[in-house]
Amino acid sequence: MKTYKLLINALFVTALSLSLNSLAFAQKTTLPPSLTENSSFEEILNWLDKTTLHEARIGLESNAPGAEPDEIPTSATRYYERAFFSKGFNLAKIDGCKITLRNNNAELIRFETKFPNPAEGSLDEFRKTQNNQSQFTGEIFIPLQAIKPNKAPYRHTKKAETAALLGTWRTEFKPKSNSSLFSLFPVIWSKEKAKEKIGKFRENAMRVKIINTEQNEQNDLMYGDEITFTFDDKQISENFYVAFSRAITHCKDE
Repeated sequence: MKTYKLLINALFVTALSLSLNSLAFAQKTTLPPSLTENSSFEEILNWLDKTTLHEARIGLESNAPGAEPDEIPTSATRYYERAFFSKGFNLAKIDGCKITLRNNNAELIRFETKFPNPAEGSLDEFRKTQNNQSQFTGEIFIPLQAIKPNKAPYRHTKKAETAALLGTWRTEFKPKSNSSLFSLFPVIWSKEKAKEKIGKFRENAMRVKIINTEQNEQNDLMYGDEITFTFDDKQISENFYVAFSRAITHCKDE
C-alpha cells in the first residue's frame, strides 16, 4: 500500500510539473514579429510558410491499425509506427481548416515500426525505392480542426548525431479526441458498414502521400495520429509553435 501511494504521488507531481511547464511557456510567449492578435487564419499560415515551416523535419506517428483499405482492422493489425521526413516542406493548399504541405524533394530520414516484419509496415515501397530514384514528392495532409498542441518546444536529444539528423527542438501536436480507427468498428457493424466508416475516417485523417516525381503517380501512403515539427534553432521552434497553435485556434469551432 505504501509503495502504491508513493507511485500515485510521483505521478501527480510529474503531471503537475508538466502542466506548470506548459502554463509557464504559454505565459511567456507572444506572437512572433509581423503577426498580431488580429491576424487572420490565412495570414498566419502564410507567415509560417515564409519563415519557419521549411526549416522543420516533420514526423508522423501512427497508432492506428495497419489493415489494408479493404480490410476491417483487428487488434492483431494495430501497430505503432513513426516516420521522419527531411526539411523543405511548404504550404501547398488551404481547404478550409485542412492544409496540405509539400516537399518536392522529400526524403525519409528515419522510420520506426513495431510490425513483426518491418518490410510489411507503412511506406514499404518508398523505403525500398527512395535510394534508386532521383526524386520523390511528399505531401502531408493535416486537418487542423482535429488536432491540438501537445508539447511546446523541448530539447528531445542531446546527442549531436541525432540532432544533426532529426533536429534538436521538437514540438508535438495530437488529436483532440482519443478516438482511433480501431475504435470505430463495433462488432455489430457489417463489413460493408465498416468499410464505409473506414473511407470516411481516412478521408479526413492525417496522412503523408509519396509521389514518384518521374512517373507522376502515388508511390506510397501512411496515416498518422500525431505530428511533430523539429528545428535546429530554439527561437524558430518557439515562433512556429505559437503561430501554428494560433492557427489551430481559428479552427476550434469547425
